[in-house]
Amino acid sequence: SKYVKKFAMWLFQKEMLESADLIHVTENGEIGALTDINIKNNFILIPNGVELEDRFETLSQEILDQISYSKDKIYIMFLGRIVHNKGLHYLISSYKKLKYKFKNVEVLVVGGVEDRLYFDKLEQVSGMHFLGMLDDLNKHTIFSISSLFILPSKSENFGVAIAEAMSYKIPVITTKGTPWKEIEEYDSGWWVDLNQDNIDNAIDEALDCTNSELEAKGTRGFNLINKYTWDIQAKKFKEAYIDILENKI
Repeated sequence: SKYVKKFAMWLFQKEMLESADLIHVTENGEIGALTDINIKNNFILIPNGVELEDRFETLSQEILDQISYSKDKIYIMFLGRIVHNKGLHYLISSYKKLKYKFKNVEVLVVGGVEDRLYFDKLEQVSGMHFLGMLDDLNKHTIFSISSLFILPSKSENFGVAIAEAMSYKIPVITTKGTPWKEIEEYDSGWWVDLNQDNIDNAIDEALDCTNSELEAKGTRGFNLINKYTWDIQAKKFKEAYIDILENKI
C-alpha cells in the first residue's frame, strides 16, 4: 500500500541521516524536527542565500500591460506555490474587506497552482491578478513595482520569497510559522501569529503607513537581508566541508 511505501521511504531517509557526518539545516525548527525522531548527528545551521546583484535594468512591459499598471496604484505581492499551507486564502479574505477602504490597492499573485482543488475554491476578487509562474524578468518587474509583500504561510523552513522581497526593499507581512523573527527586531515589517484578524490588522496598518514609512521599513529589511547573501553563505559551506575533510567534525 502507499502507507507501506511511505514508511519504507521514511526508514531509508532516517538511515541516511544517521549515517551523515554533518546535517545541514536552514533554521532552528529543522533541528527540533530531527531531534524529535532521535537524530543525534552534528548539525550546522546555514540559512539559504539571496542574490543582491545582477538585477535587470529594465522592466517587462508585457507584464505591466497585463495588469494595467498605474503609478497611482499600490501593489501587494504574494509569491508562492498555490497550496493551502501558503495561506493565500487569508490574503484574499483580507483584501475583500479592505479593498473598499483602500481603493487604489491591487494584489499580484505569483506562483504555480499545485493544488487545483484548493485553487478552484479561492474566490476570484476584482483587483486581484493571478499571474501564474513567471520568468526572471517578469518576476523582477513585479517585485520592482510592489509596495508590500505578504506570505501568510502556516510554516516555512526558510522562506526564500520573503528574503527576495526584502532584497527589493519591500516591507514584509508574514507569520510566526516562518523563521523570520528578525523582521520584528529590525522593524522591517510584521511577524504575526497566523489567524485572520492578525493578517487583516497587519495589512490595514501597513496600508495606513505613509510612503516614507514603508520605504524606511523596506530599507531596514534590505539591511537585514545583507547578512544572507550567497557569498556569505557559501563561505560557511566551504568552512564546513573543510572541517569534515580534516576530521574536525
